[in-house]
Amino acid sequence: MTAYRDYAPYVDVTRSIRSLVDSVPAQFVIALKEVVLTNAAAQSRHERRRRVRSRNLKRHTADARALYHGASRGQAARIELFVDKVFENVPRTVQRIPFVRDLLLASVFYHELGHHIQRTSHPQSGEAEDVADEWAQKLMVMFVRQKYWYAMPLIRLIGFLDRRRGQRPSARGGFLRQ
Repeated sequence: MTAYRDYAPYVDVTRSIRSLVDSVPAQFVIALKEVVLTNAAAQSRHERRRRVRSRNLKRHTADARALYHGASRGQAARIELFVDKVFENVPRTVQRIPFVRDLLLASVFYHELGHHIQRTSHPQSGEAEDVADEWAQKLMVMFVRQKYWYAMPLIRLIGFLDRRRGQRPSARGGFLRQ
């Protein structure tokens, strides 16, 4: 569902989100009613001023890129994605690259889906944000393996080079992570 207010995304976000949802096993999304694609300006004043607890800090929902609304009072669970916040500071030319666009959306969407999975099918102890991050990582790997399987060697090479770049020789001759 889309609910934009004075905003039109530069790219087809709906198609990307459908692709992200399709790559998730059905057991994880069965109780999720909808994914609402919107922008920050579409929030009411009350919603923007509302605060949520995240990693033991209170934050305004106006600063969020997405929100998970669990099932309560007869309402089904849903995820709200603020598309303008997801693509904030991302040049339009970069948004047009499907792989980059999908990864930007996946990191946010799968994090919120991780909250849903934790609440509904796989409860885990620990900080809710950390658990959601773990689920996001797992689901992103599944998505990339399904849709962008041909990019896996390049992704592995980038990861290897990134880990190598993080290692610097120390004064004692060993390597330290910086």
